[in-house]
Amino acid sequence: MPVPVGECRLGPGDEPLIRGAMVTPGYWRRPPATEDGWLRTGDVAAIRGSRIAWATASRT
Repeated sequence: MPVPVGECRLGPGDEPLIRGAMVTPGYWRRPPATEDGWLRTGDVAAIRGSRIAWATASRT
């Protein structure tokens, strides 16, 4: 799903994954969070029509 400055999609377990110029290239002591260019948010989301309804729950 395109967003104004990047991309967002749902990954395994309905976790929102984001990437683009607004996302940090990595986090200290959390290298898996961005290892393939997608930031793993740790949240759970759902798709409603053409939009993502964010943070229906948190994994962290």
